[in-house]
Amino acid sequence: MIDRFGPLPDEVETLLQVVRIKGLCRAARVAKLETGPKGAVISFHQDKFADPAGLVEYLNSSNGTAKVKENKLVVRRDWEQVEKRLKGAHVIVRDLAAIAVAAKKAAKK
Repeated sequence: MIDRFGPLPDEVETLLQVVRIKGLCRAARVAKLETGPKGAVISFHQDKFADPAGLVEYLNSSNGTAKVKENKLVVRRDWEQVEKRLKGAHVIVRDLAAIAVAAKKAAKK
């Protein structure tokens, strides 16, 4: 697109980032992702994560910034700017998707 139309407008860059995040959400079986200035709240499809042990490991490695509350993953962050929210949400669902995909591959063996 850049070769044909030149530099992408900020709105297009944001749209592409949202599409990437949605794809990762599907891989991680995330039903709902809400972000705000203080972090993110993540709900999983049918309140189940593909690899509960992997999720516990994720929580333990989060240094207290992530916890499960009312069947939702709550991640505390300082995201005042929208750009930080998009990047942060991408990192979180990327990590969760990696855990879920690894669990799926392990189950096939």
